[in-house]
Amino acid sequence: MLKLSVVNHGEVDFEKVFGAAADIIDYLNENTEELFGWILENEPDAVLPDFSEASTLDQVERILKDYDYSWWTVQIEEEEATMLNENQ
Repeated sequence: MLKLSVVNHGEVDFEKVFGAAADIIDYLNENTEELFGWILENEPDAVLPDFSEASTLDQVERILKDYDYSWWTVQIEEEEATMLNENQ
């Protein structure tokens, strides 16, 4: 499982878990303005990230690196799936 997090001033503002890299890429493509639109308010000439050509997590992470501010960032982390034990 993969976790996408938006961290603002050290606090997690948003977190969503995905089953596959393709799901994260689809989500970023569909929600680019929602996640990154605030940048245009501060920098009207800025260009929002384009994930349309990304097909791997490495490509996505390279794009995200360009939008990593010291106080605001989008992170992708691998998360272990937890299985519920019915006997507990």
